[in-house]
Amino acid sequence: MARTLFASLRLINDEERIVMVLRINIEGATEEEVARGIAAAKAHLAFRGFDPAEAAASCVKRDRWSGNGFRGAEPTDREMQAADAWDEADRIAAAACCEGWRAAPFCSDLETDVPQEADASTGRAA
Repeated sequence: MARTLFASLRLINDEERIVMVLRINIEGATEEEVARGIAAAKAHLAFRGFDPAEAAASCVKRDRWSGNGFRGAEPTDREMQAADAWDEADRIAAAACCEGWRAAPFCSDLETDVPQEADASTGRAA
């Protein structure tokens, strides 16, 4: 039976507030492999000059805009670049996670969210 592993990297700001969790989902990956993929995605986004929150939000905005027949507020050039960086980071995460695998997935289902253990009113870990 195949198993799916979610792993995460907590991103904490200067005020010690949990900002978000960066996750990948690759069936059959070990914790070490997933950690390697997350680190590669984060490094790529930093290299491109984007934090994960901006890149993820830009990707959502671009995809909604294109999925809506290119109507509504068009993403800015920076948002388009950030969305592209997010897509690249997703593929890079999969490649780094699955290095050496015979058959590796094309993408890692890279995603972000605010962790459940964070207090919604303060953003601090519970």
